[in-house]
Amino acid sequence: MINQHLKKYSDKITRAILPRWNLNPTGLTMVSIFFKILTLATLLNGMIIEGIIFFLLDGTFDLLDGFYARINKRVDKLGGFLDHCSDAFFRPLYIFALAFAGYLTFALAALTMFFYTFHWLMDSIAKFYKLKTKKIPNFTGVILFAGLIFIFYLPYFMWAIIIINSILILTRLVILIKLNRN
Repeated sequence: MINQHLKKYSDKITRAILPRWNLNPTGLTMVSIFFKILTLATLLNGMIIEGIIFFLLDGTFDLLDGFYARINKRVDKLGGFLDHCSDAFFRPLYIFALAFAGYLTFALAALTMFFYTFHWLMDSIAKFYKLKTKKIPNFTGVILFAGLIFIFYLPYFMWAIIIINSILILTRLVILIKLNRN
């Protein structure tokens, strides 16, 4: 229900505003990558408020590029590849940056990055080999954002990411085995 509500407004934004910017969907992905770089730089320097702002801007453009591509029937492989790879590359680095800035231990950051990255890797392998699968929602970005807002409780949020990604990995394995049994 929330997804439909969000989609309604994002469709209005993409139809009304984005054509005026004269950017294609891949251009929007590049804007998202720019905000990913700014998020990483601010988190590395311990500037949490600025990091939250850039993280929100990154997430906004990350959502809009896909909507814009689908609405205008301009979906291309390069944009999808850049979008997927930039998320898989930068989000674990945000966690490392928080450890570097002293908000997490490096051991907890490494454990979180392992489970988060492994989940992405499984998804990518399933797509690459064109395995039958089901879409499994992943709320890691939302949990990371919540952890940034409640920075003093950040380790608890990282444990939540580890647990949720562990469950997602096991779920993905079961689904892949069941759907691709020959």
